[in-house]
Amino acid sequence: HIRAEKAGYNSSNITVSGTGGTETGKNMALTQNVTGLSYGTEKLVLAQNEALTDAQEAALKPRITPAGASARFTYDIKPNLPKGLFFNTFSGEITGTPKEESQSPVGSFYLGRLYTVTATGRPGDGYTGSALYKINIRVGKALPDNMGYDDGGRTFGYNEEFNIDRLLKTRGLDDRDFDAKFVTPSRACWKLRIAANGRITYYSKSNTPEKNFRAEYKVEVTGKGEYVGTRIVKFTLLIQDLRSSSLIRNLECHE
Repeated sequence: HIRAEKAGYNSSNITVSGTGGTETGKNMALTQNVTGLSYGTEKLVLAQNEALTDAQEAALKPRITPAGASARFTYDIKPNLPKGLFFNTFSGEITGTPKEESQSPVGSFYLGRLYTVTATGRPGDGYTGSALYKINIRVGKALPDNMGYDDGGRTFGYNEEFNIDRLLKTRGLDDRDFDAKFVTPSRACWKLRIAANGRITYYSKSNTPEKNFRAEYKVEVTGKGEYVGTRIVKFTLLIQDLRSSSLIRNLECHE
């Protein structure tokens, strides 16, 4: 509030101007209109029963123009968020852990739901007007936590047939529910091959290693269709001369 007074005199007329307009009077409040509302994303995909990541939490905090005014607004969202997510009407933040799916199948694709957030200024705090922002939030099924391969690794002796055929334990998922790829190393070492369904294969009668080694491969499994999120599973390959107790070396990659 701006007030002009001088001892022994009546309040003086003053003029103030701002984005809310211009006014002349003895006792006035300078107000501004909200000119913008946004969040860190227009589209967010969340996994059911999984807590928000730091990046997701940051994306679900509002940004108000003029800067620094967010605490002087009230917020509203329509329609209601999925169960487990909470909307703070004082800060505009969305928090929580989604407990139910919020997605609609369209052919082979799955779409989220569009939510409208409204920020309304509080004149008593110097802000008037309102702004809207639309954000698409999809809550999909999470991939199983216990995906993996049958055991901790495979052991081969020197000059043995180098034959690998490992299936990923998918815990009831179909091939259409996920894609798999090597992430560490990013390329297939020892000419290992991985299919989109996580199956790792290799076969050779002559291309066997000359030294003992152990190699660990990380496989990234990414959900698709109604499934979302990622899982990292490990595949270990052990080559050892079974006739000796030679020290096994850890190597990163073997062509």
